[in-house]
Amino acid sequence: MAKKNTKGAAANTAALTSDEFQKLSAEEQAAAMEKLLKENADLKAAAKQTTKEVLPSFDVEDDEENEIEGGEYQFTCQTFTWDDGSVIKVRELIADSESKDKKVAEKAQAILGGLVLRKSGIVKRKED
Repeated sequence: MAKKNTKGAAANTAALTSDEFQKLSAEEQAAAMEKLLKENADLKAAAKQTTKEVLPSFDVEDDEENEIEGGEYQFTCQTFTWDDGSVIKVRELIADSESKDKKVAEKAQAILGGLVLRKSGIVKRKED
């Protein structure tokens, strides 16, 4: 039977304790640091390459009375909980706001307006 590998990805890197590191020569310490910095850069590059899903956005008109700056607002999360305790998926909310069913569209647009008015962080104004 094959031996099962239960070590994580970090186990592939030869980690040194601080005592072990201090026992190395200056050149060996520099090489160890260089290796760690390269591994860190590789991990960061790999993280950036993962496709990040773009969340939907919507347009808002200026409303001086409520101190709302017009422009394009984008969601910062995929779901949120609304006042009635329901979990709302932002993609469905945007689709509902454009619905041919007038009641559905009005409710969705009221939620969108409430999110912008509250400045809760669920939606943020896109800066050019």
